[in-house]
Amino acid sequence: MLTATFQRGITLVELMLATTLGLIAVAAVLSVYAASVHHGSAQLATAHLHQQLFGLLHLMSTDIRRAGYRQFDVATETVAGNPFVQGENHLRSQAFPDEDDDSCILFAYDLDKDGRVGVGRCDSDTCADNSDTDNVEQFGFRLRNLTIQSRFAGDSSACDSGYWQTLTDTDIEITTLRFRLLEDCTHLLDA
Repeated sequence: MLTATFQRGITLVELMLATTLGLIAVAAVLSVYAASVHHGSAQLATAHLHQQLFGLLHLMSTDIRRAGYRQFDVATETVAGNPFVQGENHLRSQAFPDEDDDSCILFAYDLDKDGRVGVGRCDSDTCADNSDTDNVEQFGFRLRNLTIQSRFAGDSSACDSGYWQTLTDTDIEITTLRFRLLEDCTHLLDA
């Protein structure tokens, strides 16, 4: 006598339907994950740019505020004799060749508080204290090749001479930098 047996398990159609639904669920999860990674990367890049620009502007503004500072004895010296605001040491804006006008600012201040404009660097063994070669006191910032650079050495204070160091990361491009000097603020002691 033949007995009827019932099949246990799933049919091929049920298996294909379950696989399709599973693939759709995995695709949805992967697309949400990819969107989250993309958004997170964009947020990280924005935060990096913000931090770089904030740090750069803070460095530049605090350094430029020192322009013209000189340590002097008010009992024996006058403000008019300040070498940090005369000749090529006064606060001024120029441009590096082939860059926009006013994209470079040059200034000097009394870094070592000796009252003299330092124009060079030397070893401590070969350099006399309070000489004009004991440190560099002519500074500047400029735009060059889509980067911001800071002047840290050189014997001539110009935008196209001296030694300059890049301050911005290579993955950040600065397209415009412009300094505007207000004449009313640069000659406060002349009045």
